[in-house]
Amino acid sequence: MEKLAYDEERIIEEFSTLVQKMKFEMNFFERKLQTWREEYDNVQKDVTKYITNPINAYLMIKRTTSDLKHIESRVTNLFFKFNRNIKDIQPSQEDLDGAVGGLLRLQKIYKLKTEDIVNGIIEGEKTSRKFKPHDIYTIAKHALFIGNNDYYVKEYISELRKKIQEDGDEFKEIDEISASIIEKSLTTKNSVDLAPEPDSFIKNKIYLRSKESILYSQMCRGENSKSPKESALLKCRYISTSPFSKLAPFKVEEADMSANLVLFHDVIYDSEIEILKNASKSRFIRGTIYTEGTNTQKTDQRIAKVAWLKDVAVDVIHRISRRVEDMTGLTTKTAEELQIQNYGIGGHYQPHWDMKKKEENPFDLGTGNRIATVLFYLSTVEKGGATVFPYLKVYVPAVKGMAAFWYNLKDNGDCDYYTRHAACPVLLGSKWVANKWLHEYGQEFNRPCSTGHYVETTEESYIKEFY
Repeated sequence: MEKLAYDEERIIEEFSTLVQKMKFEMNFFERKLQTWREEYDNVQKDVTKYITNPINAYLMIKRTTSDLKHIESRVTNLFFKFNRNIKDIQPSQEDLDGAVGGLLRLQKIYKLKTEDIVNGIIEGEKTSRKFKPHDIYTIAKHALFIGNNDYYVKEYISELRKKIQEDGDEFKEIDEISASIIEKSLTTKNSVDLAPEPDSFIKNKIYLRSKESILYSQMCRGENSKSPKESALLKCRYISTSPFSKLAPFKVEEADMSANLVLFHDVIYDSEIEILKNASKSRFIRGTIYTEGTNTQKTDQRIAKVAWLKDVAVDVIHRISRRVEDMTGLTTKTAEELQIQNYGIGGHYQPHWDMKKKEENPFDLGTGNRIATVLFYLSTVEKGGATVFPYLKVYVPAVKGMAAFWYNLKDNGDCDYYTRHAACPVLLGSKWVANKWLHEYGQEFNRPCSTGHYVETTEESYIKEFY
């Protein structure tokens, strides 16, 4: 998005050159160009603030994709050279789908009103300009084809009609037929599809993905937290597990002691964070999830960019690995490379485990399962973006310099199913994190098995408790 915020100027200049060659509808094109330049001036006032607002990000991508397509339909014969000149910097149709999908995801998770979105309002705060009719129409049109969004399609069509009636359509970009076609496509839908998603479910000890989705959304909104009685048992303390940390003990906040989930404060520095960000930008790829065996795939369950950094790649990474050992008392010799993640518009990761279940194929590193996770926060997120553990009732906000640590496995090697967690969608701001996954091999003396009788926890046992 940051690159597009600067590349947009080149697209505008190319469009300006195109407008000068036009011999008809000059009033329309000149007004369109002037409006676009005003929008771009607004971007440049504070690029970071602009592009980390999901409404603004959608509008910028729409300007450089859908708006240009609409203009091209009026003067097709003049657009060949223009398209060729901006091809290398213009966002794709997939980018626009992603921006619309991100906005709709935020509405679902955080219960944002469609009326507020079209007026540039997020959680009661005015953050962007009001939508024009074509802005609303584009969301409705794309929402039809990206998931179960019929309820929101209906809402955006309603807002579109209201907007045209109240303010008119300055550029005459929407006709009654366009809106009617979308509306007609909804008439065959089940009434359930045209109703808002439920906020609660009936508890009958049966797991359904839809139930977990509701639980996940509630946690992201800060609901279902621990009771005051449960929270009173948690403490803040200093710990030291090495000669170095005896001199400078770590500040630790307990979040849930059943999974030894703790938060380390002030454990990564601004200078280190900037190095990690710069080192990862050229290595970013779309985040994936594990499927069958060791295969991975791209999916809407995880919307993020990821990069892997070796300890030898940058000196600071080796230093962070040593710090992880001091923090946890575990070795990083069998750990995975440091993974950097950046979550953009509506970026999220639905509920998942970090470890592999016993019936799944193991990780292909030959170092056993992921015994523990260290999650460093490289930015503070203005709104949203928390890490939530629905079955531990833990909500961890993204705070720069902090790190979360937890064990994915019990000390007998069983999976701790209560550590299922999720990355909530980023509502305002940008989320950067770094993962260090520690593996079983080499931890035999660092975390030995305790003696006693074990009752194996199954996935079903925790499911019944919550559903």
